[in-house]
This record gives sequence, structure tokens and C-alpha cells, in this order.
Amino acid sequence: MLEINELTQKHFDIAIVIPTLNEEAGIAATINSVQDALEGKFSYHVVVVDGASSDKTVEIAKSLGAKKPRIAIKEELPNINWCHVCPNVRGSKRAEKAGVDIIIASGREGGAHCAWRDVSSMVLLPEVVKNVNIPVVGAGGFSDGASLAAALALGAIGVQMGTRFIATKEADLIIGSRYINKGGIKNWGFYRKITSRGGTFYAKSILDLKINDLTSGYRCYKRQVLETLNLSKIRSEGYSFQIETAYKIKQAGFKIKSCQHSLKLLNMILIDCHHLRYPIYQNYFAVF
Repeated sequence: MLEINELTQKHFDIAIVIPTLNEEAGIAATINSVQDALEGKFSYHVVVVDGASSDKTVEIAKSLGAKKPRIAIKEELPNINWCHVCPNVRGSKRAEKAGVDIIIASGREGGAHCAWRDVSSMVLLPEVVKNVNIPVVGAGGFSDGASLAAALALGAIGVQMGTRFIATKEADLIIGSRYINKGGIKNWGFYRKITSRGGTFYAKSILDLKINDLTSGYRCYKRQVLETLNLSKIRSEGYSFQIETAYKIKQAGFKIKSCQHSLKLLNMILIDCHHLRYPIYQNYFAVF
């Protein structure tokens, strides 16, 4: 955290969230240890989130400086999008009623820190989607292209994916590639394969890019890369948008790397969606 604080001139504030349930024996020591570690180094807040303790946990927290028993998030922070992690349908419906913008449905694969019942994320996700009227994000066990496609098929608008993007430490743009070891694509016809492979080969040759899947849309950008790009000057559409952005990122001196990515499930979902030929021709000429 010290390193992060030194890299930015913007206000850097830390919120330490301590979940409790009948923790009167240790809550004071926990809060004091946090204060000892951070005092004078960071601007920070300690937030105690209590699950209706029947002992004196809440009273002790108040005696140590807790000012509010609860925070009306939408009233005090109206400009944020409130995403709430929920381990069951009941909690999701309560969160929606409280004004949450997005539900993050996380089953047992999420580390068991949220879900106390042995319910898989793949079972929980569609049930939450059916019972709320706000966007739902899948979490817990979603770590590659196949699981992302499965989550989308079950009604999620996206997934919460953390460790997958550790590769961004090595590069400024990570591209999920179908054409490296362990990457892949199935159920594509010859025309679609030759178009994808040919498009990448053609663009690589013209633009001198050493990237083996230039049309892949599975990408992870560092924030500074997007801030550097002038998106208003990008003229391409369709697949050539991916090519042009990669070219401009490389020209700006950023590092680009690839990781494996499989479209097996996604292709099964989109098997009846055929690409128009006109955009393909358009994308080839856009390289110039």
C-alpha cells in the first residue's frame, strides 16, 4: 500500500472492513492493531459490519469510536454504483430492495467467505437472475473464456474475475488468444476459420505486429493504456477496431502479451449467429 500511495498524487484513502458476529473477545484488539499499523501512514477508516451479534460486540465498537450504527449508502454516496455480493436468492432480493445497482452472485467457489451453504455458483447464478430485476454478475469459479460464456448463457451481464488478470503485471495489454498452446476454437466452419486466421496474418504482415490473434475481443487493458489512447480518433469498426487499437498501443510503447483462451462454450451459444461478409471486407481494407 505504501508503494501505491507513492505512485499517485491523488487522495489515497483506505477502508478496513471488519465483519463481526459475537466477537466481543477480540474486536477491540483487532481494531487497535489496525490503527497501530496505519496511523500516520495513511488516511483510513475502520468499518465494522456486524451480523446482529447477541453479545457486546456493537457496544465495544461504539466505545472505540464507531459513529453510526448503519450507513444509508445511496443517500450519502449518490454517485457510486453499488455492487453487493450475495450468496443466496433471499439476500439478493433484500439487496435489490435496499437500492443495490448490481448483484454479484457468489457461490461456494468464491472462497466460502460469503456463502455458508454448499451451493455452486453455477446453480446460484440462474436462480438469482430469475428472482431480481437488476443486473447480476457471476462470481466464484469464473476464471476463463468458457466459464464466462457459461455465465452469460445463465443470464449474467458479466463475471467477477480476479486472479485471471495477474498476467497484467507482465504487460499493459493482455489478449486472450485462440491460436497459442491451450487456446482453441471449436465448431467453426472453414470460411470463418480462414477469415479469422487470414485477418490476423494479413494485419501482422502489413503493420509489423508480433501478435498471433489480433481480432480477439477478450482483452485486459491497464487503465493508463486507455487514458493514453485517443479513442475519438479511432476510425475502425468491427474486428478492425481490435487491430487498430493494438497497433496504436504498440506504437505508444506499451507491452502486449497473449494468454490462452477457448471459445468452445461461447461458440455453442452463438452457433447460429453468422457474420455478414461486408464487415469482413471492410475490416481487411481498414488496415490501410
